[in-house]
Amino acid sequence: MNRIIPPIGIGTFLLEGTDAYGSVITALETGYRLIDTAAVYNNEKEVGKAITDSKINRQDICISTKLYAKKTGYHTAIKECRESLKNLKVEYIDLYFIHWMPRKYEELLDTWRGFEYLYEQDLCKAIGVCNITLFYLDKLMKDAKIPPMFCQIELHPFLQQEIFIEYCQQHKIKVIGYGLFAKGHVFQNDKLQQLAMKNNTTVANLVLSWAQMQGVIPLVKSKNEERIKSNFLNNIEISAELLSDIRILNDGIRVYRDPENNPYV
Repeated sequence: MNRIIPPIGIGTFLLEGTDAYGSVITALETGYRLIDTAAVYNNEKEVGKAITDSKINRQDICISTKLYAKKTGYHTAIKECRESLKNLKVEYIDLYFIHWMPRKYEELLDTWRGFEYLYEQDLCKAIGVCNITLFYLDKLMKDAKIPPMFCQIELHPFLQQEIFIEYCQQHKIKVIGYGLFAKGHVFQNDKLQQLAMKNNTTVANLVLSWAQMQGVIPLVKSKNEERIKSNFLNNIEISAELLSDIRILNDGIRVYRDPENNPYV
C-alpha cells in the first residue's frame, strides 16, 4: 500500500445512530481523514452515510473497519467484508482488520487467507490484525503470503507496548493505537497533569503527541464537538526529557481485554 495514512484517526467504538453520524461529520469537517469502525460496532451504515454526506472525495478518506471476532475462516472473511462494503456504501475498504485473534492459530491463518484474497481483488487497500499477541503475529508473518501491513493495539502511557511497536517497525507494520486515554485514567494521573501544565498543553494533547512520537497513529473518540477539534489541532513537540518522564508511567496495566484472555472469540 503506497498511499499516505493520516497521522490521527477518529474512532467510533460505542457510538451508534446519530452519535456515530455526528462524530464522523464533525471529524471530517475538522480535518480528520482516517475513520475507524467495525462490524460489531453496529454503526457502519451511519459512518458510511456521514462520509457520503461530507462531499469529500472518497480517495481522500481512509476507512478502517474490522471483521466480527466470532466470524472466522476464509469464506466467512470474504462474505463479511462484502457486507461491510455494502453497509458503508463504498467500493473498497482502505484498512480491513481481523478484530480479535482467534484462540486457535489455524483459524487465524485460514481467516487471513480470506484477507489475502480480498487484498488481491482490490476490495481492501491494506489488511491487518488487531488485538493479537506478538507470538501469533510472528507466526503469521512467517506463514502469510501477504504479511500484515497494519496492527491495531491498546496503547496508553500505562501500557506503552515498546517491544511490540519495535517488532512492528522492524517488519514494516504500521501501528494504530486505541484507548489512548485509558478510559479516562490519564486525566486523573497527577504526573501527566503536571507534565501537561509544564508544557502549556492539555493531558489529551500530551498523550496524543506522545503516541505520534512513537510512530503510532492514535485513534480518538468523542461525540463532543470541541473535544474532537481540540484533539486534532493542538499537538506539541515531545522532547527527550518529556519522553523519559512519560516512560516511567509504563506499568503494563490494560484497561481493555487481553488478547490472550478475552470473551469475544
